[in-house]
Amino acid sequence: MSADTKTPLALYKANLELVMRLGALLQENRRNWTRLGLSHADEALTRTLSQTERLLTSNDWTSLAALPGDAFWKSLQAEASQTQGTVGAAVANQSSFMTGMQEAFAAWQQQCADAMQGAAKLPTGASFEEFVKAFRTAGGQPAEAPQPAPNKTSRKR
Repeated sequence: MSADTKTPLALYKANLELVMRLGALLQENRRNWTRLGLSHADEALTRTLSQTERLLTSNDWTSLAALPGDAFWKSLQAEASQTQGTVGAAVANQSSFMTGMQEAFAAWQQQCADAMQGAAKLPTGASFEEFVKAFRTAGGQPAEAPQPAPNKTSRKR
């Protein structure tokens, strides 16, 4: 009996490729979310600096008293369009991520199916021990597995 060593290797490679692809997808997804977060942080910092500049250049108490309310309404108007853009970017990012995941799993499934299609079948009546012995021999290992060393703690006194 000859053992089929190509099928397990092909399945192992398919699994590794899936893991690598998923890792790349997760890294790209994290990168996109980081970019989105940084752009919002930059916009918030610019808006805060602008409001602070207005506070510093104001010369009367009336305009200073109106600044918090004006800032609130301007911020609310500005953030409505930013929120729309953020939601659009988030949906696009997640859609791209899910498409990549679907493609990765489809490729993995196809690789596994191809590997299993070429798999050799065990002859009927072959025992598991015969299969293990043939597999070890095919891999260049001795047919007999080394016996474990006796346990030293179980000595009789």
